[in-house]
Amino acid sequence: HRTYMRECLSVDPNVLGKLKIPSLVEQGELLTVPNPRYLPEGDKVVGFITPVYKPLDYPLPTIEVDVGADAMMRYRVFARALLEGTVIPALKQFTPTLLVNPSMVTSSWTNPKVFRFVTPLYEARVGSRAQLLEKWAKDPVFLAGEYSRWVPKSQHAALKQMWPPTIQPK
Repeated sequence: HRTYMRECLSVDPNVLGKLKIPSLVEQGELLTVPNPRYLPEGDKVVGFITPVYKPLDYPLPTIEVDVGADAMMRYRVFARALLEGTVIPALKQFTPTLLVNPSMVTSSWTNPKVFRFVTPLYEARVGSRAQLLEKWAKDPVFLAGEYSRWVPKSQHAALKQMWPPTIQPK
Protein backbone atom coordinates (compact mmCIF):
# COMPACT_ATOMS: atom_id res chain seq x y z
CA HIS A 1 0.00 0.00 0.00
CA ARG A 2 1.05 3.54 -0.78
CA THR A 3 0.11 6.29 1.62
CA TYR A 4 -1.73 9.08 -0.16
CA MET A 5 -2.82 11.20 2.79
CA ARG A 6 -1.32 11.61 6.19
CA GLU A 7 -2.27 13.74 9.14
CA CYS A 8 -5.50 15.03 7.60
CA LEU A 9 -7.72 17.29 9.57
CA SER A 10 -11.38 18.08 9.11
CA VAL A 11 -12.11 21.80 9.23
CA ASP A 12 -15.54 23.37 9.64
CA PRO A 13 -15.68 26.17 7.01
CA ASN A 14 -18.07 28.19 9.20
CA VAL A 15 -15.52 28.21 12.03
CA LEU A 16 -12.70 28.95 9.62
CA GLY A 17 -14.63 31.95 8.27
CA LYS A 18 -14.84 33.50 11.75
CA LEU A 19 -11.10 33.41 12.35
CA LYS A 20 -9.56 36.85 12.76
CA ILE A 21 -6.26 35.90 11.11
CA PRO A 22 -5.75 38.23 8.13
CA SER A 23 -3.04 36.05 6.59
CA LEU A 24 -5.48 33.09 6.43
CA VAL A 25 -8.96 34.53 6.09
CA GLU A 26 -10.09 37.67 4.31
CA GLN A 27 -13.35 38.83 5.92
CA GLY A 28 -14.59 40.81 2.94
CA GLU A 29 -17.26 43.52 2.84
CA LEU A 30 -20.67 43.44 4.49
CA LEU A 31 -23.30 42.10 2.14
CA THR A 32 -26.26 44.32 1.33
CA VAL A 33 -28.56 41.28 1.02
CA PRO A 34 -29.49 40.20 3.58
CA ASN A 35 -29.32 43.66 5.10
CA PRO A 36 -27.38 44.25 8.31
CA ARG A 37 -29.81 44.56 11.23
CA TYR A 38 -30.02 45.56 14.87
CA LEU A 39 -30.74 42.72 17.32
CA PRO A 40 -32.38 44.18 20.44
CA GLU A 41 -31.94 40.98 22.48
CA GLY A 42 -28.17 41.10 21.96
CA ASP A 43 -27.98 44.91 21.71
CA LYS A 44 -25.77 44.69 18.64
CA VAL A 45 -25.73 45.24 14.90
CA VAL A 46 -25.02 42.16 12.81
CA GLY A 47 -24.42 41.66 9.13
CA PHE A 48 -23.31 38.97 6.71
CA ILE A 49 -19.98 38.48 4.98
CA THR A 50 -18.59 35.91 2.58
CA PRO A 51 -15.03 35.26 3.80
CA VAL A 52 -12.28 33.86 1.58
CA TYR A 53 -9.62 31.36 2.63
CA LYS A 54 -6.61 33.26 1.26
CA PRO A 55 -4.00 30.54 0.66
CA LEU A 56 -6.30 28.87 -1.90
CA ASP A 57 -8.50 31.88 -2.75
CA TYR A 58 -11.39 29.65 -1.70
CA PRO A 59 -14.74 31.30 -0.84
CA LEU A 60 -16.16 30.11 2.47
CA PRO A 61 -19.86 29.96 3.39
CA THR A 62 -21.58 33.27 4.16
CA ILE A 63 -21.65 33.90 7.91
CA GLU A 64 -23.27 36.34 10.32
CA VAL A 65 -20.85 38.65 12.15
CA ASP A 66 -21.02 41.59 14.53
CA VAL A 67 -20.53 44.84 12.63
CA GLY A 68 -17.37 46.51 13.91
CA ALA A 69 -17.16 49.83 15.74
CA ASP A 70 -15.32 51.46 12.83
CA ALA A 71 -17.96 50.56 10.24
CA MET A 72 -20.31 53.43 9.39
CA MET A 73 -22.97 50.84 8.54
CA ARG A 74 -23.17 49.93 12.23
CA TYR A 75 -24.32 53.46 13.10
CA ARG A 76 -26.68 53.73 10.14
CA VAL A 77 -28.43 50.48 11.09
CA PHE A 78 -28.52 51.51 14.75
CA ALA A 79 -29.95 54.94 13.81
CA ARG A 80 -32.69 53.27 11.78
CA ALA A 81 -33.58 50.98 14.71
CA LEU A 82 -33.64 54.03 17.00
CA LEU A 83 -36.07 55.86 14.68
CA GLU A 84 -38.23 52.74 14.37
CA GLY A 85 -38.52 52.53 18.17
CA THR A 86 -36.70 49.20 18.43
CA VAL A 87 -33.85 50.52 20.60
CA ILE A 88 -35.87 52.77 22.93
CA PRO A 89 -39.54 51.69 23.11
CA ALA A 90 -40.61 55.14 24.39
CA LEU A 91 -39.72 56.58 20.96
CA LYS A 92 -42.04 54.18 19.14
CA GLN A 93 -44.94 56.64 19.64
CA PHE A 94 -43.23 59.03 17.17
CA THR A 95 -42.47 56.42 14.48
CA PRO A 96 -45.84 56.60 12.63
CA THR A 97 -45.57 60.38 12.22
CA LEU A 98 -41.88 60.73 11.31
CA LEU A 99 -41.33 63.18 8.46
CA VAL A 100 -39.17 60.67 6.58
CA ASN A 101 -39.31 56.86 6.57
CA PRO A 102 -36.56 55.40 8.83
CA SER A 103 -35.48 53.10 5.97
CA MET A 104 -33.97 56.22 4.39
CA VAL A 105 -31.14 56.01 6.96
CA THR A 106 -29.76 52.81 5.46
CA SER A 107 -30.59 53.53 1.83
CA SER A 108 -29.69 57.20 1.30
CA TRP A 109 -26.51 58.28 3.05
CA THR A 110 -26.28 61.48 1.00
CA ASN A 111 -29.54 62.89 2.37
CA PRO A 112 -28.62 65.82 4.71
CA LYS A 113 -31.22 64.79 7.32
CA VAL A 114 -29.73 61.27 7.43
CA PHE A 115 -26.16 62.58 7.53
CA ARG A 116 -26.98 64.94 10.45
CA PHE A 117 -28.63 62.11 12.42
CA VAL A 118 -26.00 59.40 11.91
CA THR A 119 -22.83 61.51 12.19
CA PRO A 120 -23.14 62.23 15.96
CA LEU A 121 -23.68 58.51 16.62
CA TYR A 122 -20.57 57.66 14.58
CA GLU A 123 -18.41 60.39 16.11
CA ALA A 124 -19.39 59.38 19.67
CA ARG A 125 -19.15 55.66 18.75
CA VAL A 126 -22.71 55.05 19.98
CA GLY A 127 -23.87 51.89 18.20
CA SER A 128 -25.81 50.07 20.92
CA ARG A 129 -28.51 50.76 23.50
CA ALA A 130 -25.98 50.42 26.34
CA GLN A 131 -23.67 52.98 24.71
CA LEU A 132 -26.61 55.33 24.10
CA LEU A 133 -27.76 55.15 27.74
CA GLU A 134 -24.18 55.76 28.87
CA LYS A 135 -23.93 58.79 26.57
CA TRP A 136 -27.26 60.18 27.80
CA ALA A 137 -26.07 59.82 31.42
CA LYS A 138 -23.22 62.22 30.58
CA ASP A 139 -24.99 64.36 27.98
CA PRO A 140 -28.82 64.30 28.33
CA VAL A 141 -29.40 66.42 25.21
CA PHE A 142 -27.31 64.15 22.96
CA LEU A 143 -29.23 63.58 19.69
CA ALA A 144 -32.26 65.63 20.84
CA GLY A 145 -31.91 68.26 18.12
CA GLU A 146 -31.11 65.70 15.43
CA TYR A 147 -34.08 63.51 16.40
CA SER A 148 -36.45 66.49 16.51
CA ARG A 149 -35.73 67.17 12.82
CA TRP A 150 -37.47 63.87 12.04
CA VAL A 151 -40.58 64.69 14.09
CA PRO A 152 -43.39 67.10 13.08
CA LYS A 153 -43.27 70.48 14.87
CA SER A 154 -46.60 69.67 16.54
CA GLN A 155 -44.81 66.93 18.55
CA HIS A 156 -41.68 68.87 19.51
CA ALA A 157 -43.03 69.87 22.94
CA ALA A 158 -43.86 66.27 23.86
CA LEU A 159 -40.45 65.13 22.63
CA LYS A 160 -38.62 67.86 24.55
CA GLN A 161 -40.51 67.03 27.75
CA MET A 162 -39.53 63.33 27.63
CA TRP A 163 -35.91 63.74 26.45
CA PRO A 164 -33.85 61.70 27.07
CA PRO A 165 -36.57 59.11 26.44
CA THR A 166 -35.35 56.63 29.05
CA ILE A 167 -36.10 58.96 31.93
CA GLN A 168 -39.76 59.31 32.85
CA PRO A 169 -41.15 62.88 32.82
CA LYS A 170 -41.56 64.45 36.25
